[in-house]
Amino acid sequence: MTMANKPPLSRKEERLLVYLLLMERRDRYKKGSDDYLNYDYYIDIVINGIECKYDEIFEHIHHMDNGISKEVSEEVEIILRMYHCIETSFEFLTFDDQQYLRKKYIIDFGGFRSDMEEEHNYLSYYKFLKKHEQKKLPKVIENPALNIEIYRRMLIKFKDFDIPKIGIPTYITKQQLIDLFSVQEISS
Repeated sequence: MTMANKPPLSRKEERLLVYLLLMERRDRYKKGSDDYLNYDYYIDIVINGIECKYDEIFEHIHHMDNGISKEVSEEVEIILRMYHCIETSFEFLTFDDQQYLRKKYIIDFGGFRSDMEEEHNYLSYYKFLKKHEQKKLPKVIENPALNIEIYRRMLIKFKDFDIPKIGIPTYITKQQLIDLFSVQEISS
């Protein structure tokens, strides 16, 4: 059956789709925040079928992102590749070197920040990858000290290492790790 031949969605199906959209959007925010509570309000409107308030919901969500751009998804994948390389390389360091780096820098991938609107698309794409990708993603140790700007500064250094995009796992040296993590000191 083609899209042209499909019957329109029932009111119940429409409400369910809007409900799911609102739930996904709400979960981007910290529980208890104003944005989170606003979405709870919109969700209650949908759950209870209060049609006179539907315009309020659509005024709020009409501007929602037009999707995740190719640039954002590529940047997320490069960041994840960088952190995979960091994790792999870190395992080959001596225990003392690992301890030294852990005391001085944030080693683990901090994820993308749900409390920063400019990172929502990054977080959404990461969640998509986590849910649907077969490849191993770096472990996330949430850390508010890391954000997209720090990852970008790290990427500039990472790209200087001239690591091939495909092939066998690539390892970077202790000094390269230090160079990579040194951008964290700039933002402190």
